[in-house]
Amino acid sequence: MCSFHDRTHLATRMRWAFAISVASVVVCAIQPVTTMADDLDLHCAPSVLYRGDTLPVDLPEPHGGLDFAILNYQLDPFLISFEPNVGGKYPDTIAPVIPDPEFASMKQIKILTSSARGSLWESWGWNGSHTLKPPQLIFTKSGPYEVAMGTPRGPEFEDFYGCWVTYCDYPKPKQSLENSTKCNERLETGE
Repeated sequence: MCSFHDRTHLATRMRWAFAISVASVVVCAIQPVTTMADDLDLHCAPSVLYRGDTLPVDLPEPHGGLDFAILNYQLDPFLISFEPNVGGKYPDTIAPVIPDPEFASMKQIKILTSSARGSLWESWGWNGSHTLKPPQLIFTKSGPYEVAMGTPRGPEFEDFYGCWVTYCDYPKPKQSLENSTKCNERLETGE
C-alpha cells in the first residue's frame, strides 16, 4: 500500500517534471543546458524541521545554471535561484532570491524556515505563459517539503535532484524524537 509520502513524492515529481517541461520550451532556446554527473545529489539534514530551524543543504559541484526550488506541502514550486528568461514572448519580471552567479559559487545553502522566501512559479501549458510571483514565505504549514535542483532538458526532466524534509509549523519541542513522531502522526491523520 502506498504511503502518504510515496504518493506525495510521485505527485511532486510528476508536477515538477511537467512544470520544467513547459519552461524548457522557452528556456532551452535561450540558455545552454548544463549537464550533471550521475552521482550528484542534494544532501539535506535534519529530516524533521520546526519553525525557526535552519536546514543546511549541501550542493553538488558544479551547479551553476540550475534551478533551485522548494516544493511546499501542496507541491507548489517556489524558485529560489534560476536564470531569468529575459527574452521571448513571456520574459520574467521577477528576479531570483539568489542570483545564479552567487548560487553557482555556493557549496552549501542554509535555509531558515521562519524566513525562507521563493517565487511561486505557475504555468499554463506548453505554449502558454508562466508567472513568477514576488518572493513569499515558503514554510507556512506542517507537511512534507521537497528541496529540488535541476535543469530543463526537454520533455523528459532527466537531471533532477532532491531531498525530502518534514516541516512542523510550531517551535521545536524539548523532546524532539517523541514530538517529531507526533508531527508525522498529525500529518497522516490530518489533525
